[in-house]
Amino acid sequence: MAAQGRNEDIEQVVNDLSRMLRSSLRVDTELISIHEEIRTIRAFISILTICYGSRVKFDIIDDHISDNIQIPKLLIQPLIENAVKYSLGIVEVAVVSISLHETADELTIVIKDNGVGIPDEVLKDLSPGTEMNFLQDVLDIGEKGIGLKNVIARGRIYYGSRFAFDIHTAMNQGTEITMILPIKR
Repeated sequence: MAAQGRNEDIEQVVNDLSRMLRSSLRVDTELISIHEEIRTIRAFISILTICYGSRVKFDIIDDHISDNIQIPKLLIQPLIENAVKYSLGIVEVAVVSISLHETADELTIVIKDNGVGIPDEVLKDLSPGTEMNFLQDVLDIGEKGIGLKNVIARGRIYYGSRFAFDIHTAMNQGTEITMILPIKR
């Protein structure tokens, strides 16, 4: 961007990246407000939009979400990152929708993409029978980064059996991931 003289884009990316880092590096708590997580997601989406331009399209539906809902930080961002990563390889425009819906005692988060889908062998590795490995997955970030398995592991560790996670996927037709979190206010 610097070589292209895109100074405004550089400034925006630096601002967005600093917002993301401030949120992720907070050591005083693992929990943040859902609105802070949404601001972090918007910063991440801004960076992706600057980098990929018209090759990415995002839709966030977060109407009427209470201010006092708390969730583990960086629970949603890795799913958006995966959605873009695995969509751009097969489609001209990666389309990712993020919707949040609150009921009296649950927050439902749905991330949907038009990407490659999740292979069966990966889905098997995410099945409930593999829960004994979840704690190790949280600790074993390695070169995988904070991916899908890590998000599930963190949800299970924080919410226990009240954490619900569902994946609908079809090869070359995209993926829809739904997380249902008990509301912690």
